[in-house]
Amino acid sequence: SQEIEALLPALEKVCVLLETKHPGAQEQAAWALGNAAYESAQVRGLLQSPVMVRRVLEAVASDQLAVARKASWLLNNLLQDREVRTALFLQ
Repeated sequence: SQEIEALLPALEKVCVLLETKHPGAQEQAAWALGNAAYESAQVRGLLQSPVMVRRVLEAVASDQLAVARKASWLLNNLLQDREVRTALFLQ
């Protein structure tokens, strides 16, 4: 969709927000990335890099429940495809 295309240039900046020390920003980044990953196979492909998966897993382990919850949902959306699930965890 046009919304996803418009997001692509900002994707890396949103991804970096997962590592900020501000839980509100982390939560919003995970929510935005989760929505984009759900809607677009292209975005899922971009977000399935080892660096990004590490960022998401670190957010899942957050002691901030809202961050962990949104990051878990993002991870779920990244793992929609069976082949990807296997490949990501074998890396």
